[in-house]
Amino acid sequence: MSQIFVFVDDSIESSLPKVAMEMAASLSKTYSKQICLLSVSESDQDFESKSSLLRKLNAECVASDFRVLKRDEDFTEFMEQTEASMLLFQVKDNRSQVMSYLKLCRGLRIPYFFCREEHNVSFSNILVPITFLIEDREKGPFASSFGRFYSAGFHMCFTDG
Repeated sequence: MSQIFVFVDDSIESSLPKVAMEMAASLSKTYSKQICLLSVSESDQDFESKSSLLRKLNAECVASDFRVLKRDEDFTEFMEQTEASMLLFQVKDNRSQVMSYLKLCRGLRIPYFFCREEHNVSFSNILVPITFLIEDREKGPFASSFGRFYSAGFHMCFTDG
């Protein structure tokens, strides 16, 4: 079954990314998808500690599963194998953090969202970046579903890639 993944970052030691979880809960209800917590480990020892942290966090929230990905595993391949439907990141005001997440998601063909702790969860306005890449045609059905389910307005942003 496809799931909505919520990325749990190293900087979040013992708490959930609350806004990302709120977004995931809304998306989960709308699209009838389960929620899965996701983290990336640096080593085998880190893998065990992240697994226990995610197990603890998973017991506190609406997520139905959790996964820890080892650093040497291919992120894009992992997301395709698990049939991820969406990916959510809660970020701080840290440009390098956002850039590292964008690099991580470069090969993904699923929607991914960024939110901050101070955001209110609302899908009333959606920004859809459009380039001349062939894969941009996949954005249409996704964007239209936001219009249908959330009565969202669209803002198109045309770029040259």
